[in-house]
Amino acid sequence: MHVTALHLASGKPFLLEDRWINLQTAPAAAAQDFETTNANEWLLAHVPYTHGEIRLSALAATGDEARLLETDPGAPLFVIERLTWDHGRGVTLARLCYAPGHLIVTQLGTAP
Repeated sequence: MHVTALHLASGKPFLLEDRWINLQTAPAAAAQDFETTNANEWLLAHVPYTHGEIRLSALAATGDEARLLETDPGAPLFVIERLTWDHGRGVTLARLCYAPGHLIVTQLGTAP
């Protein structure tokens, strides 16, 4: 199942999500509209996974990506590609393109 979504913050696009969901692993996804709950949130709540892979890159925006993210074609986008598995069965492949200037912060350990 192919799902695309444009995520907004304060009315501006910040993330273009392009996702494939394996309906053999997650058959109930076919009945979801993903309007009120996005695909990632739904998958985390309903479909287990055992392992995965995350790729981080900077890529030039295509014409369609630039139009949707309100930037120029060729602008650098932060891209995360994530593939998750439940043992030997693929769950989902997601390509997340963040608009220029978007900042992602992660935490290590516990704060004092």
